[in-house]
Amino acid sequence: MVSDLLSSAQRAEIDRYLDELWLERGLAANSLAAYRRDLEQLAAELGRPLLEASSEDLLRAVAARFAAGYAARSAARWLSCIRGFFRHQVRRERLAIDPSQREG
Repeated sequence: MVSDLLSSAQRAEIDRYLDELWLERGLAANSLAAYRRDLEQLAAELGRPLLEASSEDLLRAVAARFAAGYAARSAARWLSCIRGFFRHQVRRERLAIDPSQREG
């Protein structure tokens, strides 16, 4: 299980985001579970906290999904989840720069 590969700090970071997301948007349990799965997979791939991800890390992760044959809809949902996570962290001032945003 992917969550077993994560540190307690990584799990806490994801839990905090999902709790805040649930409070703000009232997402269904299935949506929250999908977001958790996506964020845990990314954190496991990175091998470090999500808040330390770079734009290059995220580009590699997107490329890996397409190389693995993700359907376009699945890849779009994954990307939406990841972008939402980083936008939220910038809004909460936990990050100064959103690594999921294109530069220039």
